[in-house]
Amino acid sequence: MMDDKKRSGQINLLASIEERCGAFNSNLKTICNTLMALYDADILEEEIILEWHQKGLSQIYALADDES
Repeated sequence: MMDDKKRSGQINLLASIEERCGAFNSNLKTICNTLMALYDADILEEEIILEWHQKGLSQIYALADDES
């Protein structure tokens, strides 16, 4: 299990990506390429990406608060 600070940072990064892509109406291909690049660079972990995809950010934030 990753530490809370790293998990929180990755969740915040995903939130920023989601917000930025929504603001600029980025297409799905751009989002996928961005996530893949961050994953390949070991910046985002698979666990966080899958959790974000399955549950959405609001539920991940709630889980992160519960773990604190």
